[in-house]
Amino acid sequence: MVDFTIFVKNNFKYRKRGTIEFFFESGKQRADGSRTRVWTSDALMGRMFVQFVALCYYEFLSEQIREMKLTLALENGDPEHDSRENMKTEKKLKSWLKNTPVYLALQWFDVIEEVNVSSKLHARRWTTELTERDKMFLRKLGMQPH
Repeated sequence: MVDFTIFVKNNFKYRKRGTIEFFFESGKQRADGSRTRVWTSDALMGRMFVQFVALCYYEFLSEQIREMKLTLALENGDPEHDSRENMKTEKKLKSWLKNTPVYLALQWFDVIEEVNVSSKLHARRWTTELTERDKMFLRKLGMQPH
């Protein structure tokens, strides 16, 4: 008779190895974990802690976006939500999220700036524009865009 428990245990360990390798690669790629360049063990521990927290936030945001993609561009019976304009914007957002990795989405919002211009004649403030798609993305994440 064949004992499958050893096979199951080894398969489980092998799958855990894949998860650990994924997180290690994520740390190197997304949390500046390629080179530590620190002088003391305390600095190393602090750097590793900060990288761990950053990776946790990154994975949390990734999960929120995965869940968001499942609900976008689906009618729910609410006339305001199911309007043609809202559905069009949701389809644009869904397409953007499907084709844009999380780190590029974060970079997209990094470039929004405000510029103050003052002259003798006039003072103005210019803000780089948030599109309707961007506003919807931020609202679905629970933020209130300006």
